[in-house]
Amino acid sequence: MLSKHRLSTSRGFTLLEFAVVVTVVGVLMAVAVPRLADLQTPARQSQLKSTLGALRSAAALFHAQCVTRLARDGSNSCAVLAVEGATIEGAGGYPAATLKGIATMAGLRTNSETESGFVLSERRNETPAALVIEIPGPTPGGCRLLYREPATPGAAPDIEVISTPCN
Repeated sequence: MLSKHRLSTSRGFTLLEFAVVVTVVGVLMAVAVPRLADLQTPARQSQLKSTLGALRSAAALFHAQCVTRLARDGSNSCAVLAVEGATIEGAGGYPAATLKGIATMAGLRTNSETESGFVLSERRNETPAALVIEIPGPTPGGCRLLYREPATPGAAPDIEVISTPCN
């Protein structure tokens, strides 16, 4: 019996087919990449708004716990409060403008702790003290918030957006 040997007729891509595929992928990338890059600015703006809300909520929670402690214990200071296992520094009945104050209370993480963190700068030499929270982006200083300790006893802290391009 004779055995029949078949030669395989399958081949790889021709150079022309490969060039067409590369061109199509290149055109798709040229259209898709700018659209994805445009999403980074709105994402940083949303993070700015949510961080502003987190700072306000953290300050209000600390203040409520401070008022409760003062009424319950008869103490006259909330320089340090234990909140959910963390020690939070206080100033004027609200979180201090420090990494161990409002940053810890609001759950903010710095770049050294996580890649998607914040750049936090304490301004202890100002009166009242302040903390600048920057959301990193391609333009340094483009997306920042300011938390300033209360200027007088009984006053609320100043929490404001100081730079909004977020580019």
